[in-house]
Amino acid sequence: ILSEELEKFFINWKNRTSQKSLSFIIEGYNLEMTNEIKKVIEKYKKFGTVKECEIF
Repeated sequence: ILSEELEKFFINWKNRTSQKSLSFIIEGYNLEMTNEIKKVIEKYKKFGTVKECEIF
């Protein structure tokens, strides 16, 4: 998954009507990609869209 795709997902998830939680795992990415993904996740943690996240 690219950071841009993840950002689009979080935008849609934030605007959903259902408030059910979602879990997903991100694994097997190179360091540069992982850092980009972490930035997106941290951004949406601040907005309250993401509660917890672990990247392996």
